[in-house]
Amino acid sequence: MANTTLEKIQQAEQQAREIIAEAKSRADSIVKEASEQAKTFHAQEIEAALTKASDLKDEAKKSAQVEAKPLQEESARKKDQLRQVREENLSSAARRIVERIVENGN
Repeated sequence: MANTTLEKIQQAEQQAREIIAEAKSRADSIVKEASEQAKTFHAQEIEAALTKASDLKDEAKKSAQVEAKPLQEESARKKDQLRQVREENLSSAARRIVERIVENGN
């Protein structure tokens, strides 16, 4: 009877070791899977953030172009006006020079 009790205790201890080993294995597996899921989630979040940043950049660029268009048009008009004034001044200066040459004979 002592053998039977001792064998039952040894069997119970063996079962306990197996249960502990299986629990450790499951825990390792769960930790590994969680780590892989975290990496995947992290990569997806980074990709989503990069996409959103790119979209925001594109929107800002379009908005800036829309806002800049009237300024560019105004700048072009002013440039043309200045060019016209400069040409008028050059023509006027050229006429005066010619008049002085004709008057002075030189």
